Order: sequence, then structure tokens, then C-alpha cells
Amino acid sequence: MPVSGEHTVRYVQHADSYGCSGSTELVLIGDPMPGVMLEIPKKDICINSDGQVIINTVGNDVFFNLEKNRFDRQNKVVNRTTSTVSVSLLSDNSYTETVRFVESDSCLVYKVYDITDKHGCKNTVVPVIVDTVYNRVNPEIRIQTRYPDLLDEEWAAMGINDTLYTWGEAIRLRANPFTGISPFVIQCHKLPDFNGNPAVISDNGVYNFQVQDRYCLNADAGTFTIFHMQPLYLRLKLLLEGIDGIGQSKNISVELYQNNKIVATGTGKVSGDGSVIDGNGNNTLSTKDFIFTSPLSTGNYEIVVRSDGYLPVRSKKAYLLSIDSNHSPLIDFTDGDNVFTKSGELSSHMTKIGNRDGKNIWALSAVEGNRNKLISVKDINTTVILPVRFTTSEDETELTRKNRDKYTEVE
Repeated sequence: MPVSGEHTVRYVQHADSYGCSGSTELVLIGDPMPGVMLEIPKKDICINSDGQVIINTVGNDVFFNLEKNRFDRQNKVVNRTTSTVSVSLLSDNSYTETVRFVESDSCLVYKVYDITDKHGCKNTVVPVIVDTVYNRVNPEIRIQTRYPDLLDEEWAAMGINDTLYTWGEAIRLRANPFTGISPFVIQCHKLPDFNGNPAVISDNGVYNFQVQDRYCLNADAGTFTIFHMQPLYLRLKLLLEGIDGIGQSKNISVELYQNNKIVATGTGKVSGDGSVIDGNGNNTLSTKDFIFTSPLSTGNYEIVVRSDGYLPVRSKKAYLLSIDSNHSPLIDFTDGDNVFTKSGELSSHMTKIGNRDGKNIWALSAVEGNRNKLISVKDINTTVILPVRFTTSEDETELTRKNRDKYTEVE
């Protein structure tokens, strides 16, 4: 007789000596062996996503033990829980559980055992069922750029969500998988058929990337912004106080300011006549050779000039710098009318070295770096805190220095 299902047994009684006869029916109901079906619809779950584990049962009032082992990325068990589940208390003879991971999880192993029904019958055919759900890391990419005329080994890595500022040159860009499981599909909304292969970018804009690996889609894999700038131009004239009172050739640094914040720094060299020239000998400086902290565009900039061993100076006003090199402004620091002073006389922090046509000629004041790191000039009685660059190997620090410059507010 089959084990499960409803079955009828009929007993037939033959006639007795009086001629009476009859029959009796007995109904037997056999419950099936308790069983469990462990179902994980999606065994690979991406970070920040949820999954499900579904356990369906066969039998009468089935209950079982459910063990969960959580593994970390080093395949070590970091958490183990065991619970007894009675499906008789649930609807549809099924048990459903939501799977959630933290980023450090590698997988979650489910183990079902001691499958029993209300009669105490145990499943000895399949006593243990084990299945695993995996926590998949969202794929990531690395973005690299280079100028088209450079060699393949000269790719430069960009940070995710970085902005690249260029001086109008086109850029080659590529993206390579960094994490994830192949195959990969890398896409950019502005670059059709990209898939990570090198592409030439010549337009300003924001480029958004997404990457799909075997299991997960990272729809926000990174943003790359490119901003093409055009160089701005300026001319400088200044003199440096020397031993003989005449300006001497020396390297200087040039800083551009907007809203009291430095936006670019460049270098130059003071020639014998006071003109500031670049590395190629041009007396017009281009911001293409500057290091900048924010995009440069046509606008008004204040100028600060520094040189080792000299007090810095700042322009009295902001100057309009444009992309037209033929109309670049001249900032003449030999003319005291162009030098910023908070209060007091110009002679408080610059040195008068001559006179031309009845107008004084001014130079940056020389200072002396002593071993005690004090800077002394003609008037050693005035003290101010001012960062000054030394030509020694000592680090530049904010120290109390004795000098004549308490009015420039150049820091």
C-alpha cells in the first residue's frame, strides 16, 4: 500500500449458519514523509540590494531547524544562528525570509535539517539541505586620460568624479574594470559604443559612466568632467633692492587672486630692466604655465609677487586678464601708485631706489634671514608675523619676523 494518501480497506464477512452476511469498510489516511524544498530565486545579490529565501514544505505540520552561517571576505564565519521553524503556523506551508548583506559579507549559507512532522516522523531520505546566496560587490572602473600625441604607457589615472582642466587640447580617455567579475560592459551616455575603449574628447562637459559585470550594475560608476580653458596673459615690471640699490635678475613667483582666494601660481624671472620674463624669455606671461586651483577665465585678478629674501607686494587693484595676448595689462610695481598699502607710507614696506622725471622708483625690500629665523631690515624695531621663503633647506613656517612690512597684508 502506498505510504501517503487516503485509502479504503473493506472487510467482507461470509454468511453465518443463520444465513446472515455483511461487510465493513475502514479508511486509512497516510501522511507523506515530511520534506522541504529550499528555493533561492536570486543567488547573487548586489550590494544595497535585498534577496529572498523561500522554504516550501510537504507533510503535515512540518517543522525544521534553520541554520544560517554568515561568511566574511576572508571566508571566515562571522555569525551563526539557529532557529526552529514551524510551518504549521504559517500560511501556504511556506516560509520566506529576506536576505540582507553588509559590505563586508561574502556569502550566507542556509542549512535545513531535522525535518519533522507532527507525528514525529523524520525525513531520512534527504536529512539535510544546504544552499548559498552570495554578496556581490558592485563593479568599479578606473578612468585614465592622456593627450593624443603621448604614448600608450603615458596614461594618467583620474580619480572618480575628478575634473580635468586643459588648455584647449583634445583628450584621449579610457575606462578599465577595477573590481567585479567579467564579462564587463562599460558605457558613457555621451560616448556611443564606448565600452571602455579609448575615445577622443574635445568638448567641455560632464561624462557619466556605468558598468555592468556578470552580476551587478553600477549605474553611477563615476563622473568625469573636462573643462577646456584658454590662457590669460599679463605683463609685470618690478625691481629688487640690491647691494648697490639697483634691481638684480632673480626668480619670482606670481599669484593670481579672486575674492581674496588664490586661484593660480606661476613663476618668472626679473630681467635687468625690471621686465618679468618667462622660461622662454617672453616678457608676456601666460597662465598656460601656471598651476591653478580653479578654472581660469577672462576676469579681474589681483596680483601678488614674491621672491626669496624679499618682502612680497600686492597690486593696488584687480586687473582685467583676457585671452588676447596683444592687449595684456602691464602691472608696474616700480610705480608706487600700483602697490597696495593698508595704511601708512609706501616707504614702510618698499625701498625707494631712484627718481625718474620727478617720480619715485620703488623696489621690493630686501631682507636678511638670520640663524634665529628673524628677518631684519633697516628698521629692526617693527615686528610683524609674515611667512617668508628662505633659500635654506629649512621649512617655511609662520614665525615672528622683524621687518618694515606691516601694511601689505600679504600672507
